[in-house]
Amino acid sequence: MTQPKVSPALVAAMTLAGVEAGLTEVLVDEPSRAAKAGLSAAPA
Repeated sequence: MTQPKVSPALVAAMTLAGVEAGLTEVLVDEPSRAAKAGLSAAPA
């Protein structure tokens, strides 16, 4: 899988926003969100 990397500044900003919002998990990029959704899906 070759995708452009997320900038460190974006990761830091989104992480800080998540901490300030009281989140326990921050998924910064779409591949991470898709992987999380796949793990949470019901088995086929």
